[in-house]
Amino acid sequence: MGLLGLVSLIGWCLNVEALKSIVPGAAPMKPNMAAGFVLCATALALLLRRKIAQPIRRCATVIAGVVVLLGALTLGEHFFGWDLPIERWLIGNASPNQQILHPGRVASVTALAFLLGGSALLAKSLFVRKQLRVPLVVGLSAALLLMGATPLAAFLLEILFGSQWNLMGMDLSGIVPTIGFMLLGSGLLALLQSEGHFTWSLNASTTCGFALGFLLIVVAGAAGFNFTRHIVETSNRVTHRQEVLKETEEVLAGIASLASSERVYVIVGDEQVLKDRQTIKAALDDDVYQLRILTHNDPNQQRRLDRLEPLIRQRIDWEERMITARRQEGSAASPRMIPTVLAIQLSDEILRMTKEMEAEEYSLLDADRTKADSAVSTAFALLPLGVFLSLAILSLSAFFLNAGVTEQAQAEKALRQSEERYRTLFESNPNPMWVYDLETFSFLAVNAAAVRHYGYSQDEFLTMTIKDIRPPEDIPSLMEDLDRTTGPMSSATCWRHRKKDGNLIDVEITSNELFWLGRRARVVLVNDITERKRAEERLHEQTEIINRAQDAIIIRDFKDQRITFWNSGAERLYGWKADEVIDRSIGDVMYVDPKDREEPLRILISTGEFRGELKQVTKDGREVIVDGRATIVRNLDGTPRSVLSINTDVTEQKKLETHLLRAQRLESIGTLASGVAHDLNNILTPILMCSQALRSELGEEDRRSAVSLIEESAQRGARVVKQVLTFARGVEGERVLIKPSHLVEEMVDIARKTFPKSIEVSSRYPEDLWSIKGDPTQLHQVLLNLSVNARDAMAKGGSIMIAAENFDVDGQYASMTPNAKPGPHVMLRVSDTGSGMPRAAIDKIFDPFFTTKEVGKGTGLGLSTALGIVKSHGGFISVYSEMGKGTTFKVFLPAEVSEGVARQADMSFESLHGNGQLILVVDDEPPILQVIKMILEKHNYRVLAANDGPEALAKIAETKDPIDAVLTDISMPYMDGVALIRTIKKMKPGMCFIAATGESEHSHEPGLQELGVSSLLTKPYDTQDLLKTLRNALT
Repeated sequence: MGLLGLVSLIGWCLNVEALKSIVPGAAPMKPNMAAGFVLCATALALLLRRKIAQPIRRCATVIAGVVVLLGALTLGEHFFGWDLPIERWLIGNASPNQQILHPGRVASVTALAFLLGGSALLAKSLFVRKQLRVPLVVGLSAALLLMGATPLAAFLLEILFGSQWNLMGMDLSGIVPTIGFMLLGSGLLALLQSEGHFTWSLNASTTCGFALGFLLIVVAGAAGFNFTRHIVETSNRVTHRQEVLKETEEVLAGIASLASSERVYVIVGDEQVLKDRQTIKAALDDDVYQLRILTHNDPNQQRRLDRLEPLIRQRIDWEERMITARRQEGSAASPRMIPTVLAIQLSDEILRMTKEMEAEEYSLLDADRTKADSAVSTAFALLPLGVFLSLAILSLSAFFLNAGVTEQAQAEKALRQSEERYRTLFESNPNPMWVYDLETFSFLAVNAAAVRHYGYSQDEFLTMTIKDIRPPEDIPSLMEDLDRTTGPMSSATCWRHRKKDGNLIDVEITSNELFWLGRRARVVLVNDITERKRAEERLHEQTEIINRAQDAIIIRDFKDQRITFWNSGAERLYGWKADEVIDRSIGDVMYVDPKDREEPLRILISTGEFRGELKQVTKDGREVIVDGRATIVRNLDGTPRSVLSINTDVTEQKKLETHLLRAQRLESIGTLASGVAHDLNNILTPILMCSQALRSELGEEDRRSAVSLIEESAQRGARVVKQVLTFARGVEGERVLIKPSHLVEEMVDIARKTFPKSIEVSSRYPEDLWSIKGDPTQLHQVLLNLSVNARDAMAKGGSIMIAAENFDVDGQYASMTPNAKPGPHVMLRVSDTGSGMPRAAIDKIFDPFFTTKEVGKGTGLGLSTALGIVKSHGGFISVYSEMGKGTTFKVFLPAEVSEGVARQADMSFESLHGNGQLILVVDDEPPILQVIKMILEKHNYRVLAANDGPEALAKIAETKDPIDAVLTDISMPYMDGVALIRTIKKMKPGMCFIAATGESEHSHEPGLQELGVSSLLTKPYDTQDLLKTLRNALT
């Protein structure tokens, strides 16, 4: 609004027409109108300030008073004829050639609008009672809105549908004033609404009723105005037609007077007859001129006048000639003065023209009279209709108002109930709440939770401001935030508050603006987040620690496998940034072949965790090998929520291990070199001898025999070379399903060909041996390293047994054996009859670079390498050795067992229960003794336990119940197992015996057979072996 006035004032000062009018094609805006808009905008801007000081309010009052004075004086000029210099206040005296009448004076309607707007601003700026000020300002502002909107709407309807819709008659020049007054009214209403003083209390139906009534009144008023305008316009047109007819008659009368004076003069010759002729001619010319002016908008009449004027001049010229001839020739010229054909034609044509003009005017006059009659009758019809319409509107308004009052009463009742609920909610809310004044920041109300939480009493709170519970250093930020917070609802913000005891707490507050007992205030909800913030800080600290970890730590959703956390270690390992992989499936990021993750996922789902090596790919497609550890994270109800994975890059380590394994293989091959050379010499000898024999003359049969022998020896040599090369060039990493019997047979084949002939190599395995999943080359190397150690332990010869059997590791066995896990295993056993090892050496044999061999005959990496390979396959190794008797290595590898076989193994335990038999168990190892006793008692056996031979004999002597069987260890102090069995046999010849040994089963087999003991358990043995052997011995 102020901009509209300011632009026009600049145009008047600079004399720029485009700026004066603002709207192209419109008349210039009156300077007083532009000044009025600037003054109103200035006063409104001052009143819109959040805090209005007394000088600012007085300034707004003065400006509003000037606007009121301007409107009142201008109305006085219009209605009382005052000639005040108002219009020259801004632009000075108008130029005499000024085309604009009263260039500074505004129209009466505009003056009235300024009077209303100034009055509204004056009422708002003065300290008028609220009960009077608010309705007054609202009413005046609404009047301004209507005064601007009604003619503007009519003007827009004219643009869309035609001029008949412009009931108010507004033209292009009225656009800017109407928009300005609409802006002024809207600004005043917005000011009241921002202060909370203007609220529309009527319901929708009442509002619609009043809006409908107002619309009907406006329509009726506009229609009445329109029809009145039509009456005035048609009356003016009728008067105009009558004036045209009058002038036409006067023209005809003038022509007739001139013709009459000419005839009389010709007849009588009296000059007195001609004395008024010049006056009549002048009057005739004036009548024709007036007639042309009256019909300037009628092209038909103008064309007729164009033809009539020459005819009149010709007729008058003919009459003048006749008068001149009469003067000169006297009465003798009378015969020649009789009207000629030309004169008659001129008279007829003039008469015809004037009659046509009269006929057209009469026709238009009849049409205008018909319109006037119709407008008058319609206006008279609208008069009672308007009365009835007003009565109907009053009735409707009363009805709607009554309905609105009823609904308002119900709404007030509901509001009171809502306030009660709100107060109850306010008081009973477990979180602190309060209301504070937006101007003074003082507390207006606090709930009980705030009193409890902050330690102040309610009376203490009501004497404080919100600044009193803030640390001094936070108050400037608080004031800045309060200045920025202008909306009714603020978002949650975090602050620090100080309690009465001085402790600082972190809080999250949410506030909402409201009016509290007529004052602008805010209600605040406080949430103490001190503990949450500490937890967030701890979580952030933990996240930082996790991000600093070198391992890749990844968390993914259990259901859809989408990544939810990706630490810095994962970024370094895989090359993906966290924002690139979050919400992506882990299979799309780290795996090329879905099969690489199927088995780990199966193990993870079935056991809840996974530990093993995985092949994965980085962002740039590079393959990496990681040592992966995955665990399922569960919800409180036990359902899986996510999977935590910790991956360590072992790619370089695996490369080093590969080189180490290859070096180990080459070392092993080196240890076999003499055996390979011996075997090759045996192969080459027949070839050389047969080739020499073929040079001499041999019979056909001898020749064929020699060639066959050469071919057979060559094939045998090729097999030896191929076997060595295959082992030397083996490729690690590919794990496939393997039959352990193949490993055993191949190792036996290599040993028999390369070991000294003084060493006997044998094998043993059952037909139903389970399969294992592993790397064939690495497992070959394990057996080779153990076999080479066995060979080196028997410098003077001996025997090596390479065996395999199914072994089910139960919970008790797993708890007693390091690195063992329950489940089906395949046990590979390498036993020798060599020199054995002392206990001190057994404890160190798996340490890298530890060796008992002479310098230059071993690196000390063979057994450590074998242990590493077995562990990487999820297995474990046990060793038993006695000096002078030999050593047994047992390698346990997880077996791949079908569900049917596993179920059959589980079911077999049910059939191995005892019937209460009494068993004497003798073993010098207390843990073994305790476990065997527990297992047997669990399977319905009674047990007597003894730590050595003498104690076992004492138990036999003491017990009164018959002993059904004796289970004894062979190697024990004081009295070994063989001596114990021999003694018991003398006491109880029919006793059943079971012997157990951790040595090679061949070492004690002859002595036991002599005593008639056929049941032998080789340590370690599992529960099934123990129960099965015991059942077989008892039956």
